[in-house]
Amino acid sequence: MNSDVAETTNEDSYMHWQNRDWKENVDQLFGQDGKDQLALFVAFDICDSTRLKYDISVWREIVYTFLNSRPDEYLRLRLLKPLGDEVVFFKQVENLFSISNTIAAAYKYSINMHKMFKDRLDVDIFIKTTIWAARISKEDSAENIIVNVESYGWDFVGKDMDEGFRLAGKADKNVVIIDPKIMMAFALAKEKIDNHKADLSYLGISSGFTNSLNSFIQQGISDDESIRVRFGSSKKEFLNIMRDIIFDKEVKLKGVWGGEAKQYPVFKYYDMEVSDEIAYIRVQHRRHKRKKNPKLSNKELIEILNERFRQAGNGVNEKVKNFLELIAV
Repeated sequence: MNSDVAETTNEDSYMHWQNRDWKENVDQLFGQDGKDQLALFVAFDICDSTRLKYDISVWREIVYTFLNSRPDEYLRLRLLKPLGDEVVFFKQVENLFSISNTIAAAYKYSINMHKMFKDRLDVDIFIKTTIWAARISKEDSAENIIVNVESYGWDFVGKDMDEGFRLAGKADKNVVIIDPKIMMAFALAKEKIDNHKADLSYLGISSGFTNSLNSFIQQGISDDESIRVRFGSSKKEFLNIMRDIIFDKEVKLKGVWGGEAKQYPVFKYYDMEVSDEIAYIRVQHRRHKRKKNPKLSNKELIEILNERFRQAGNGVNEKVKNFLELIAV
């Protein structure tokens, strides 16, 4: 099996994680201080799975293999739950670069799953991937909470969880769909990397995020190797991931942002170097390039996102600012 695709073990299995003591689960996520935490969610889904069951005799093996595989260990993703042919993982956000690393690795995993099915069963199975973030709280009045479900285990419930699953409904094969909150954090970080004197105060973003960016700059951003050791990624690697993210389109997401979100921005990531050896995936990505919106400057992207969050109302803009506050670069 491909080194980037591993079978699950009992230690990492869904049931093992869910069967832990309820308090142990919560304490492990929040720590002793009980502060709010950022969780990152990664959903993998088999494309066209209903048609596949009618057209491919080995569909049972495909589904079993898919649901019992997971991304490479270094991502430290925990299996949250399977949802039919979809499987959802989560992890606690360590810093901004841990999110970008997860996006790149999730994409590579989906391509490797495709290659594995092609080599093993001689079938073309494609995976669609969605990544979103949620601020999780112990407070019952928070927007996203952990709930204990009797006779089942526990789960994350809240506005950002609903938004993430709605966004997953817009996913496409061979790309990673990215939460616009994450994209805002990336764009702000790139703005500071490109110009550490850039003034972001006009956005009204809390000082925590901008201060952490400034501290990052002052600690020697030119020394990529020391940054890579400390944060698990280098400036160059982060910028390469940013380069491969496109602002694809704006869509309606039912119920999101308090109604029909008519201008919900969708971002797609794909790595041509990873997919280059698969000819038809390469062609698909070239088509994406041709469909790409006119090239936006990073500052224009920030302004568009800020305007969309502001237009959404329902406290969305404040939620994004609170999200940024929790990220330690």
